[in-house]
Amino acid sequence: MTAPTYRKPEAICDVEPGIEHLVSPEQIALSVRSQKEKIEQKIAALGLRLRFATRDDIDAISELQLKSFPSGTALEDPYVLFRIVTYGYAPILETADGRIVACNICEGYDDPERTAWGIRITVDPSVSQHNLGADLATYTCLVGIERGSRVRRAFLSPTNLRSAANILNYVGYTAENFDLNIPGHGPRFVVTLQLTPAGIRNNRIDLDKARAFMNSHQVGRDFAVVACADVDGLARMYRDTPFKVVGFLKASAHSQEPCFLAFPESRLRVSQ
Repeated sequence: MTAPTYRKPEAICDVEPGIEHLVSPEQIALSVRSQKEKIEQKIAALGLRLRFATRDDIDAISELQLKSFPSGTALEDPYVLFRIVTYGYAPILETADGRIVACNICEGYDDPERTAWGIRITVDPSVSQHNLGADLATYTCLVGIERGSRVRRAFLSPTNLRSAANILNYVGYTAENFDLNIPGHGPRFVVTLQLTPAGIRNNRIDLDKARAFMNSHQVGRDFAVVACADVDGLARMYRDTPFKVVGFLKASAHSQEPCFLAFPESRLRVSQ
């Protein structure tokens, strides 16, 4: 039995309708290649080079992580990074002089869904204004399709607001579970994304459409809003209700602080 994967309603998403009907291996391969090329062209236009990391990059990746995350963050040690760059995949972005400024480390698993697990996205502050973390996450989702993965998963901290915007709104993940105590990390969403061209392209939140939906529908029935800082409220929602987090809002008519937008599972297109 495989776990369900979720598709957000078109009413709140930036949708390219034609991509929904790609079914043949040839069509899917062409779409994946096209989406990868768009990301590669954006990165090249910024004067950066995209390539996959090797064991020679492990020290530089560790240095970037140490510089980018707060002291005490549980980071991957050199052995784990060696395993990932050798048997997983880790696209990196580097400047013309060879300095690594972004990295997304991922591993594939042999569960029924062939899960591609996004372990960590790291972006140097010098290039953080270009939304490259979301681009790398999407790029590795596309690589996952090429490698036979059917679902992408990752952890997301409810208090990491920049990542929440990237992961939920721009990449398109849905938070399938909420765990109060992931070992070594604390409270985390387990976020998931269906690895099909449409699953990757058409789950991105259109904030104008999302606000219009909220203005014309009933809170508590059609959608819910929970403050990002309300960890207990998120835990109760996942334990006691059918609502799943689908997006991030800096603020809304229902909350003056950063919050998560959630939909009942009945409003999500679920595939098994």
